[in-house]
Amino acid sequence: LPIYWKLLSEVPALEVLAMQRTYASGLDVAMLDATEAEYLRLAGRDDEAAAPAARALEAVRNWIDSGRPLPGGSDASWFANAARVAALAGERALALEWQTRALAVPVNIPFEQVGRDLALATAQRWLGDPDAAWALMEPYAGEHTAFLSEGQMLGLQPYYDALFGEAAGYRDYMARLRAEWGR
Repeated sequence: LPIYWKLLSEVPALEVLAMQRTYASGLDVAMLDATEAEYLRLAGRDDEAAAPAARALEAVRNWIDSGRPLPGGSDASWFANAARVAALAGERALALEWQTRALAVPVNIPFEQVGRDLALATAQRWLGDPDAAWALMEPYAGEHTAFLSEGQMLGLQPYYDALFGEAAGYRDYMARLRAEWGR
């Protein structure tokens, strides 16, 4: 296992996605396409992000339109991820529609709520509202959560800065965290 992690740490993220794609099928491919689009957009390569975002959106839309059962057992998380895909593809109205559907589904299991909220946070970021995105993420960040520990927040700060750096609440949170950790 340590060799695997060493390999992943030395391989660019897009190459890791390409490796994962060789073992994926169905909607897993669409989610990898969405992740590729997100990474490209975070890198400022919006033109390159358009094709994988469009592929992901087409697959998700086709699945929803088909009336097949939603995968994964959590309709709330599924529609939140669909909203994320639509936002990445620049389909604002569709992203908001799917976000509304995600929020309309009752969530009784905390893990499902986390999955829904994290996907909706990313959707909000790509819809251009980093403050709303951070407001969804903040309850899961910090020493008292199992989801976004302080160490993870600091260790992956460039990623989180790219996602939420425009949000005043995020900047305040990270300033407090850096001060507490002496960074």
